[in-house]
Amino acid sequence: MLEYVEKLHKKCLKWSQHLTFNRDLKEDGLVVCLYARLIELTGGLIKLAEAGHISSGQIVFRSFFEAYVDFINLIADPDYFYHLDATNTHNRKRLIESSTAINPYLKEIYEHKGLEDILKELQEKLLLQKDNNHHPLTVRQRFERAGLQHEYLSIYSYACSNAHNDINALSRHHIEADGDNYRIVIYKDDGGNGFSAEMDSIAGLLLNATFRIHDRLNSGLEDKIRKLDEKLGRMRERYMEAPEGN
Repeated sequence: MLEYVEKLHKKCLKWSQHLTFNRDLKEDGLVVCLYARLIELTGGLIKLAEAGHISSGQIVFRSFFEAYVDFINLIADPDYFYHLDATNTHNRKRLIESSTAINPYLKEIYEHKGLEDILKELQEKLLLQKDNNHHPLTVRQRFERAGLQHEYLSIYSYACSNAHNDINALSRHHIEADGDNYRIVIYKDDGGNGFSAEMDSIAGLLLNATFRIHDRLNSGLEDKIRKLDEKLGRMRERYMEAPEGN
């Protein structure tokens, strides 16, 4: 599957040059940015898979999945932009409110002239967004809007366990039995699986996103994308038919 994802990644890079769009974020700009992020994260995941860095790859896969969910929601409903904008407003407001003279990382923000006016403007914008029912969404709400509630509770949850230093994830990756004792493991050998489960998910998700963006922007490459989708389907059929243990 890794070889297929590598080919898909190269095709996506090449085909992206055929996309023409309105750069206004409310029009095509943001959805194109999200698609570009999916391609970049796929490239990073390929490198991590080749190096056998499983735990790092699963953490990046989590970011990939979140970007995919926002992409799908925005493709389906242009007004989803306003929920993302509300999240941005909320985060900017929280950053300003958290800035103090004693925090060396936020001191420059705290000392910025006109900070009170900026904060007031953000507060007013948040109230207006709330009146229009445009509010920040939790990650779970984003997945549910995309119809991926089951994936949120399973695939995404597993990826989060690696990102949040879950005890089971840490012990699974970094401790192995060694006779009567235990030993520390760094860069655990995956037995040649090459991050296979996540790569299969990435292949399907990136391919779906690629078809949707090219269909939306009328690139004329939809038939070529369908052929890659058909190839992925045949590969999956072979995996399902293969004898157990092969």
